[in-house]
Amino acid sequence: MAEKTLGSRNGKWTVVEGEARISWQDGWHDVIRKVGNRYEKVAFSPGHSYTDQPNNIAEAVYTEAH
Repeated sequence: MAEKTLGSRNGKWTVVEGEARISWQDGWHDVIRKVGNRYEKVAFSPGHSYTDQPNNIAEAVYTEAH
């Protein structure tokens, strides 16, 4: 299960071609991918596909202890 701080808090993770794809209950969907030596979160609004222009791109930060 995935969680986020804005909008619907619950989502489902799947891995497609080495990327983590998250589908949220509110219709938004995100991709977490490695770009160089960092990770980014790419967000798509409801009604858009993973191949459309994203609505937002931000740095993805690992927050759990590891």
